Amino acid sequence: MLSHVLSSAAVAFLVLAVSAGAVAAQTRDKVRLIISTSESFELFAPEQALAEGYFAKENLDVSIIYGDGGAATMQTIITGSQDIVTGVGGTSVLAAYSKGAPVKVIGNGKRGPGPVVWYVRMDSPIKSLKDMEGKTLVFSRPGATTHIAAQYILKETGIKAKLVSVGGSAASRTQVMSGQIDTGWTIPPAGFDLVLRNEVRIIASADTDAAGLRNVPIRVTAANSNWLEKNRDVARRFVRAMWKGVVFNHTGGEAPIRRYAEKWKIDLALAKKAPEYLTLESQAPHQLGDLDLLIQLALDDKMINAPLTPEQRRNLVDIVYNPLTD
Repeated sequence: MLSHVLSSAAVAFLVLAVSAGAVAAQTRDKVRLIISTSESFELFAPEQALAEGYFAKENLDVSIIYGDGGAATMQTIITGSQDIVTGVGGTSVLAAYSKGAPVKVIGNGKRGPGPVVWYVRMDSPIKSLKDMEGKTLVFSRPGATTHIAAQYILKETGIKAKLVSVGGSAASRTQVMSGQIDTGWTIPPAGFDLVLRNEVRIIASADTDAAGLRNVPIRVTAANSNWLEKNRDVARRFVRAMWKGVVFNHTGGEAPIRRYAEKWKIDLALAKKAPEYLTLESQAPHQLGDLDLLIQLALDDKMINAPLTPEQRRNLVDIVYNPLTD
């Protein structure tokens, strides 16, 4: 009889515990996140924040999906099917905002073009950017980081290559290796297995060949402004937790690297090199950088038709979290 009573009590306790956990999950603030592109180490912070419990500690229930870069990713924010986007090209946000879309920049994602590289097959006659005249230089989607950097490189060098949108880095890899396009793009260490096997050679690097963009908010975190108006504190807690994920990416030793490698099926030895291509400071959420140059780039590329008015500039940005003060 005693064992029966203890057993019943244990069952009752378990039911209560499970019920309490379910209620706690239900009361968490939901955030629907889209990350602009997959496989990038610099955009893996939300996955780290989810796995390490940083979002849960902020009382957030965050769902994560991946986009295909640029304007295509921004559509999910414009329509309200997602609440926040991170890693999206700054000019994509400007283009949508200038057309009256309900979007607002809530933090820096990455200042500078970062570690994007372009490569060709080893048997290609293209040895460097100088050989790109009349060839195809690829990018993911209009307004994406790859698009901004590729346009800037051609403008600075005066090379008359044809810009072609190919989608994500995996699609780029398939097309270049099958001979459909001249170049491919990737963000190290993804795709570097091809380099190690001498199947491709790198011909350009955004960090080197587009160095003039180093203080520009190439990638940003943005939100649907209608959602943000009602959920600013949620957005603040979200960015705070995501920043912890960024810091963990850089300071967590092998654990964050292993998680990244397993998620995207990247060789661990290659994955360990990922932090070498980034700096923590360039990803600080409160340091937006040179917004004027970003606006000029959007004008030059005809992504916006006129400079932003002072009022438009004020309404475009709402930095919801500063790690130095919060």
